[in-house]
Amino acid sequence: MFHKKLYYGGEIITCNPRDEVAEAMVTEEDRILYVGDYREARFLMDADTEVCRMDGGAILPGFFADGLHLSAESGQTGGLEGLLARGVTSVFAMGDEDAAALRDLQRRLSEKEPLPRVTVDFFVPEKGGSQQAESLAAAGICTGFGDDALRMGAVRLPVPEERATDPSYALQLTAQLHRYAEAGLCVELLPAGNRAVAVALSAYVGAHSKRSGRDRICLRHDLPDSIMDGIAAAGLSVCVCAADLSEEGLFPPPRVRSLCARGIPVIISPQGLPAGLSAPLSVLATAVEGRGFSPATRAVQTPTVLQALRGMTLAWAAACGRAEEIGSLEWGKKADFVLLSASPLTLTPDRIRHLRVRTTILDGKTVYKEPAAADTPKPLSLAL
Repeated sequence: MFHKKLYYGGEIITCNPRDEVAEAMVTEEDRILYVGDYREARFLMDADTEVCRMDGGAILPGFFADGLHLSAESGQTGGLEGLLARGVTSVFAMGDEDAAALRDLQRRLSEKEPLPRVTVDFFVPEKGGSQQAESLAAAGICTGFGDDALRMGAVRLPVPEERATDPSYALQLTAQLHRYAEAGLCVELLPAGNRAVAVALSAYVGAHSKRSGRDRICLRHDLPDSIMDGIAAAGLSVCVCAADLSEEGLFPPPRVRSLCARGIPVIISPQGLPAGLSAPLSVLATAVEGRGFSPATRAVQTPTVLQALRGMTLAWAAACGRAEEIGSLEWGKKADFVLLSASPLTLTPDRIRHLRVRTTILDGKTVYKEPAAADTPKPLSLAL
């Protein structure tokens, strides 16, 4: 068995902060050894190296998926196995378990391999429910708790628009966020309107003397520049639903490129899309398409392909505190990646949707390989 693998013959889309695209990548066991020029990569070859031609395909980090619900009670894993065939190597899931059930779920996931890595977020209802998150923290289960199979993520906290004008609510929210911060729980704020965004941002700043770099705010609509500047200053990531990045949404969507220009990490979520469109490549196509927008509007409201890819990989990894290990293709990181049938960088959204996942690699091991029948040569017009 080969311990090293050299990949070449296509594009290596790193999704690193510099948006670099390389010619070759070398992995050793479960780690990335080199990403860069093909000629330099060849110097790392030895008798223990397997050479893997990409045949015009593209390699990029494994995708993150969001919105699954894991049931510790039944032991179900929410169809995690099927996600590997879509190029998904990490998952954000919703949980409603207590401390004992969460530890049991962690054990079950650890015993059942290979599966995508799981981060469990907890939703706090507007009325009550916060005790559950605090009881988890009291049991030692705070953000980052867990192992490579399952970790505790953030508390998802709604901020209703109708309460945004109530001064007592702003104080209550600040106190609640302070308790979460003291307990080591990161948050995803879910404001329902512009006033709710302003209140959530003010409460967050008031509750946090230190920036975790892992807290985030979900935006469903466009915002004034002043609020975007405040989000950048607070160190929050922004979660944007791909379904909102079109004229068909209820509100004008966030200006993703303006957020990126301010250095705000933008996470692209499949939430709100029909089940058939929630596969990563469909999410990517939806995010960059800007259906119904004029070219001028699309250039402001929708992300570039590289920005969207980073929002489906590295930005999610940072949100779960694992950007040093996964989320981009860089030296020393885990060998989690997907091989596509072609590069999405120069394709139209329609053709992006029809790209195929050829191979999914998790921890340096092949966990999905496209059936041989799909490799049958086809006319170019049908290949994608």
